[in-house]
Amino acid sequence: MFPRADTPGQSFQTTTNQEGKLTESGFIAWLFVLAAQDKVELAEFYREKARLMGAAVWAAGWDGARFRRAYDAFGKPVGSSLNDEWQIFRETQGMCVMAGLGL
Repeated sequence: MFPRADTPGQSFQTTTNQEGKLTESGFIAWLFVLAAQDKVELAEFYREKARLMGAAVWAAGWDGARFRRAYDAFGKPVGSSLNDEWQIFRETQGMCVMAGLGL
């Protein structure tokens, strides 16, 4: 059974601990670098997709006063200042602000 590394700064152990001795794995460091480089590419992909979606939100989701909640099956906005009722959904406004789309 391998010892657990559950304390910050604790060494990664591949064998039982010898009194006063620590072991370190260069392989784990190399693996981290490889995985992190892959994640950078993935992050850049998602950053571009988020930019495109943000532009779509502003183009189709902003009615000039608030963010719309949705469009119904007839293509009419839901949660818009154009509606007679249910003009605003607080979750929509909050989520857009948390996404960095707020004014």
